[in-house]
This record gives sequence, C-alpha cells and structure tokens, in this order.
Amino acid sequence: MKTKLYHWFAVLSSLAFSCQLSIASAQGTAFSYQGDLENGGAAVNGLYDFQLKLFTDPFGATQSGPTVTSNAVPVTNGLFIVSPDFGYGIWDGTNYWLQIGVRSNGVGSYSDLAQANVTPGQNNGLIASFGNADNFVVQITNDGSIYAKAFNLTSDRNAKQSFTVLDHQTVLAKVAAMPVTEWNYKDDKADKKHIGPVAQDFEAAFGLNGGDSKHISVVDETGVALAAIQGLNEKLDEKDAEIAQLKAKAAEVDQLKQRLDKLEQLLSQKTKGQ
Repeated sequence: MKTKLYHWFAVLSSLAFSCQLSIASAQGTAFSYQGDLENGGAAVNGLYDFQLKLFTDPFGATQSGPTVTSNAVPVTNGLFIVSPDFGYGIWDGTNYWLQIGVRSNGVGSYSDLAQANVTPGQNNGLIASFGNADNFVVQITNDGSIYAKAFNLTSDRNAKQSFTVLDHQTVLAKVAAMPVTEWNYKDDKADKKHIGPVAQDFEAAFGLNGGDSKHISVVDETGVALAAIQGLNEKLDEKDAEIAQLKAKAAEVDQLKQRLDKLEQLLSQKTKGQ
C-alpha cells in the first residue's frame, strides 16, 4: 500500500544534546529534516554526523528499514538540515518511532536522542506524538491539528523591542468593523465548526505578522483582543464619567426644584395673609 509521508514536527532531547525539529517535509520517499542542535543549552557550530532509525515500538526493540546516516553535516548556530531516505517499501501505513543519533564529525559513538512517534498514514490520523512510552503529552494529526495541555509563548520583555503605544479605541473600532463569522475548513467535516475572522481581513485591519495574509498569529490575535478590551474599558470609563456628570446635574436640578417649591409655598402664604 502506497502511503504519503505527511509534514510533522518534533522535539527531541538527550543528556548530551537537544535537537528541536522545525519542519520536515516529504519529497518522494526522502524528506528534509531541519532542526536546532544544542549542547548544554547552547547552540553548536561545526560538522556533525547524524544517524536515523525507524522502530515499530517506542522502546527501540524492533527496527524497520535501514539505518540512514548523514555525515559531516554543517551546523551553524545550531541549525542543520538532513534528508533521510528509508525507501519506498517502508511507508505502508505502519506507526513508527523515529530515533536520531548525533556525534561530532567522525568522533566517538552516537548519542541517541529521544524517539518521536511517526504515523505516515490515514486521513486525520495521528502522525506524531511526543513524550515517552508511558505518557505522550503532545499529539499532531495530519489534518494540521495539534493537541497539548498548553503552549507557552515567549513574551519576556527582554526578548522584545520597538514598543509602541496603541490607541486602544482605534483597535476596538477595527475589531468591531472586522467580519467575524462561523465556518469550517474545507478538508474538515461540515459539522466541525469554528468562529473567527479570516487572515485576509485581519491582515488588512492590523498589518501584523510581516504582512502574512494567509495565517493569524496566536500572539497577534491575543494582543488585538486585549487591546480591544482595554479600548472598551476606556469607553466605559468615559460613559461612567458622563453618567456621573448627568447625576450631578440632576442633583442640582432637584435642589433648585426644592428651593422653588419653598418659594412657591412662601409666596402662597404671603398672598393668603393679605
């Protein structure tokens, strides 16, 4: 059975090195594996050898297919690319675990990194899960869905620059004018609905994320929502101030009315006395 190798993401680690996969894409039976190699938390530079194996179990007991090696791979600031090819016969829908080993160019033995679960298979099926054999904590399906407990986005002030003060009410006005509808993805079932804007409208309104009009960054969507909430709060504060002024004027009118009533009473009494 011919099976397509879908895109997948991974996070791998070991005692000596950590390897964070950015993206792997299939072309025929080979795929490009781009990652970030670190040693003790610091990005490495130089030439490294990589060894890749597929297993049918998470314990590395049963290897399937050949061992693929890529020698003298340039690594610059931790970044590298390898293109393993396990051959046509391997992609038959079987659930695999990919194991990667790394060593300095021709020096010593390979240090095995943690295994990543790979299922190059059925529609909307699991294609990757990460963790260990007892507890896989992240799952990726080939319809583009990622399941995890939480995603902690970098938001450290020291990692940011070019701060600009916003007009929150302008942001609120743009959010109010932007179409927000219910819809479903074309490759999903009709009853799998979502609510939100389209990327083209979001980019036209805010011009964020480098002009990308096909995607909406979670960072930007959250930031816009918070700015709009602050804009709404400012409008509420303005309304509260207006209401307070109206109440003060109403109290003045009430006081004047009371004084007028007293004057009318005095005038009435004086008129009767005459």
